[in-house]
Amino acid sequence: MYMSSLPRWDFFWCRALLGLAIMLCVGCVPKRLDYYPTPPAAESRIYPSVKTEPPCQCSTRYLSTNRFKRVLIVVLENKNYAEVIKNPYFRDLAQSGAHFTNFHGLVHPSYSNYMAMIAGTEVESHHDVQQTYDICSIGDLLSAKETNLRWKNYAEGYPGTTTCFLEDRFVEAFVDDQKIDGQKTAYHYARKHVPFLSLASVQKNDCRNVVNAREFERDRLAGTLPEFALFTPDMDNDAHDTDIPTAAKWLQGFLGPLQKDKAFWQETLTIVTFDESDTDDSPDGPNHIYTVFLGDMVKKSGADKGIAGNYNHYNVLRTIEENFGLCSLGSGDGGARPIDNIWR
Repeated sequence: MYMSSLPRWDFFWCRALLGLAIMLCVGCVPKRLDYYPTPPAAESRIYPSVKTEPPCQCSTRYLSTNRFKRVLIVVLENKNYAEVIKNPYFRDLAQSGAHFTNFHGLVHPSYSNYMAMIAGTEVESHHDVQQTYDICSIGDLLSAKETNLRWKNYAEGYPGTTTCFLEDRFVEAFVDDQKIDGQKTAYHYARKHVPFLSLASVQKNDCRNVVNAREFERDRLAGTLPEFALFTPDMDNDAHDTDIPTAAKWLQGFLGPLQKDKAFWQETLTIVTFDESDTDDSPDGPNHIYTVFLGDMVKKSGADKGIAGNYNHYNVLRTIEENFGLCSLGSGDGGARPIDNIWR
């Protein structure tokens, strides 16, 4: 029976029930969309962790493994492992370092992966909407270390202001101090790929550690690179708004000078990874992504054989913490095995 043929009072109650059903349905929508279960972590012992909120200090002292002096992490975007490894440059890069054939992103969408990389815990996100979290991060642990270790997040297109720039996007915007060879340059910047900006402690005290990516080369040439460097390419160079060949071309131009710098390559663990996959149809499980460790301190695994074991972003964070003698931060990195089968 069509609704228009119902008596007026029946029509009223049908509309009322329909509205109630819609409200109930909306209430059932999860806070995070497209959010997949975390792949099984490579469990070992559980590490003592800091408190879940500041002050972010650890009462347990760890010896540093000191496999590398500093770490540089370059995060690319949203591509399946099977597609990336077919690209000639990414395949050559895999052959020149420790290449992981069974590495997985943690969740969808991007934002939660970035937060997990620095905070060691699951942070729910809704359509990548940025929030401010009063939680601890790898930056807090490094700063609290007796030797006062340093960190920076280098971001392409970041305005480079003295205070935190917290706008979500900074697209096609020209900034007076963004000049290369005298020419103003437009970038495609997104805050969701700069996770340190989501930390209350950074917004309050450490905005100086989130900088425009142009400072990376200046720091390298000046010998002032921090012990922990997260490099965020813009939305073109990380393949988010483009494709794998575009990211490969940019990455080759970025890594080329670093590979020729013998001191840098001897002392710096360089990690190239993707935040998440584009689809979850991989036979090796959901969120299968490309990751390679580079530097003189790692063994070359080859592009085909790769490193055995199921790893994810938490394993990388725990490996970095162990290198610098730091506690874990949360349940993610605290239960993740450090990567220990790749070192020379």
